Amino acid sequence: MINKVSYFLNQKLLIIIFIFCIFIVCFSFIKVNSNRIIFSETDIYQDINIESIIYSCDKYDIAANYPTTKNKKINKEIKSIIDKYINKLENETKYYIQKDSDDKFNLLVKYETQKINNYIISFIFLVNYSHGNSIIDNEIITHTYNLKQGKKLELHDLFNQSTNYIIELCNISKETLLKNNTIEQKNLNWFIDDINNSLERSFDGYSFSNKYLILYFNSNKISSKYTDIYEIKIPWNHITKLLKTNVYINGV
Repeated sequence: MINKVSYFLNQKLLIIIFIFCIFIVCFSFIKVNSNRIIFSETDIYQDINIESIIYSCDKYDIAANYPTTKNKKINKEIKSIIDKYINKLENETKYYIQKDSDDKFNLLVKYETQKINNYIISFIFLVNYSHGNSIIDNEIITHTYNLKQGKKLELHDLFNQSTNYIIELCNISKETLLKNNTIEQKNLNWFIDDINNSLERSFDGYSFSNKYLILYFNSNKISSKYTDIYEIKIPWNHITKLLKTNVYINGV
């Protein structure tokens, strides 16, 4: 099944709502770091907290939230994602001359959490970078970890190397995309060629839930609209034969 997900349709409204919600629910911990307000609250999952950075100046606004775990190495890697986009924003606006109050840059980072079991967890980051009412970049980034081992997981950690699982996943992706009549044929043809040539590199991300392997494709590959992000959900029971025998997945 393929879903088209549209994010961040009204940047300023979402940022205002995001900031308001943070102020309402995040009284557990507040600190100031380099003029940025950092909030901390508890995630819905045990042993996961949420940190949120809120910052506003004449040239840009930032609203970003991200997870923190009990593992310092994982936290450092996750925080580097946020820092990358904040640094990009700061560098690109360093010599920027603002025209009016509406002529600002905006960075909005949100994330979702999915779990296979108590140890394997996926973080899906939704990053939007805009200027005024114009979207500059809209993309998805995923990281999956074994929290018990403190290890980042890739597809090959779950799949049997002798099964040609990448070919299988690419074929499933192509078959699913070809059934979708909302994608322009020209864009679809380009993307099918990209999958044929790039294989695993054509995936912009993947996450693991207790029911699905989810593959993500950013809008610039399939659609002319920057707000479109596509995801393909592959039920685990459709690819059980490809998995390593020691992989335990709840509910399958």
